[in-house]
Amino acid sequence: MNFIENALGYKHQWWRYLLNLVLCVIFANILALVGFIACMICGISMNDMISIVNSQNGYYVLTTFALMTLAFYLSFKCTHRGKLSLLIKGDKPFSFKSFAIVFGIVAAILAVITAVEMVIQGNYHFALQAKDLPLLLILVPLVALQTLFEEMVFRAYIPQGLSLFIKNKWGCVVVAAFLFAALHAINQPVVEGGFLFFIPYFVIGLVLGFIALLDNGIEKVWAIHFANNLIAMFFITDTKPELTGIPTLFKFNGIDAPNYWDIISTSIVFIAIFACMYKLYKWNTTAIKQ
Repeated sequence: MNFIENALGYKHQWWRYLLNLVLCVIFANILALVGFIACMICGISMNDMISIVNSQNGYYVLTTFALMTLAFYLSFKCTHRGKLSLLIKGDKPFSFKSFAIVFGIVAAILAVITAVEMVIQGNYHFALQAKDLPLLLILVPLVALQTLFEEMVFRAYIPQGLSLFIKNKWGCVVVAAFLFAALHAINQPVVEGGFLFFIPYFVIGLVLGFIALLDNGIEKVWAIHFANNLIAMFFITDTKPELTGIPTLFKFNGIDAPNYWDIISTSIVFIAIFACMYKLYKWNTTAIKQ
């Protein structure tokens, strides 16, 4: 059975999807409340916590995603009564070795591309201070959970749910990619640059969705997404609002404005990653029955 068809392995009546959304929000708010209480016990004032929330500090945003990952797990178990593994793998167990290999390859490629861009533009300065190193390392588990949440939802849960109504698996991936891009419509490039900057997020959603479908799970797409976000945050945060407060290795000296090269370069890089993965793992599109 293909990964997309895993919805048949858990309770999948249409109303369960609505209930799961409601429960996920409820659990997330309960977990957030527990977090606020824990912060108060640790001596953090309410004014300080409100200030952090209002500033949309990058660590706050990432911690929110971490809480959403746990909330989604709880709501999924309560609503669909299925194993979370059904949202991660198809007919094979999760391979940490395969995950690590893909992560290493993609991280290396993206690091080189970023370094080349920095050399060409020549408008960066080294910004990391020794006191910031622990904060930078905290990013690793937070980004891992953030990307896991997005992959489980947009490469597994939504396509699997759609497959109950849309019989074409590729169509399910396309719809999920559009929803993935819509989630990122509030990001700086789209807000400041306009609709065209929606395209890279859609391309990324398509590429990751196709890989998940061909590879029969989200093992590799999670590794790719994790590597992409981690390299972006480790190297350059610029002035992106969603990354406020996150230390980084380098910072951009100019004005961080969206440009059309970002659309082209991001799309090309992810299409190239797809081509490399397709060739490396010898996937067969004809094996995916319509």
